[in-house]
Amino acid sequence: MKPTALFQNGGVRVNVDCETTLPGLWAAGEVTCGIHGANRLGGNAQAECFVFGKIAGEQAAARAKEIDFGQVEEEVIVREKEKVFASLNKEQGFHPHKLKEQIQDLMMEYVGPLRNEEGLNLAMNYFKDIGDKKDLLFTTGKSRIMNIEWMEAIEVCNMVDLAMVMTSGALLREESRESHYREDFPEHFPYGDNENWGVETVVKLKNGEIKIDKVPVEYDEIKPGEFEVKKVDVPYQTFRA
Repeated sequence: MKPTALFQNGGVRVNVDCETTLPGLWAAGEVTCGIHGANRLGGNAQAECFVFGKIAGEQAAARAKEIDFGQVEEEVIVREKEKVFASLNKEQGFHPHKLKEQIQDLMMEYVGPLRNEEGLNLAMNYFKDIGDKKDLLFTTGKSRIMNIEWMEAIEVCNMVDLAMVMTSGALLREESRESHYREDFPEHFPYGDNENWGVETVVKLKNGEIKIDKVPVEYDEIKPGEFEVKKVDVPYQTFRA
């Protein structure tokens, strides 16, 4: 038996209107981050999707009424098409299912519930090696209908990018906090260093490289029966894992 991921604590950053930093793109639900912080209570997913799905839908609909369809450059379309169909057009290379299994095994072994610097660095080196292979993926079957190999080839490209993002963030955060547990930094929040680590880990891709910033968390609190939102230092207590 293996533990499985029920719900992501991280994801795409959005503002109060569920708008991302990419103009014209809204997001809601599990794909977003910031609602639950470093932990998530069971049963919150449906309420979150209803609340923020409504906000995102209304905002996106209002925006759609204000703009016309844009023009996409033919060069961009051709480039993306070539990327998607690349594995179908190759007769040899690396099989996507094997790389997918390798990513899954590495994540479970080194980036799972228990992490440490040595294992994370080892995993990162493997992920970089897999990333170098993703342009050499091929499928034995060439059908465009119900082709699981083709689907996995596309998945692997996204999985290895996400794996490197998660591993980079775990390496940066030299502490243990809620669902992120570093064996080499066992002191657990609220006894940890909130001045340096009471932050969100924000990852961006710049010039093909992963760049990580620490963004301080602003804590708000609203009490039952009240309507005023107040800023506080740390509005809750957590306990050792």
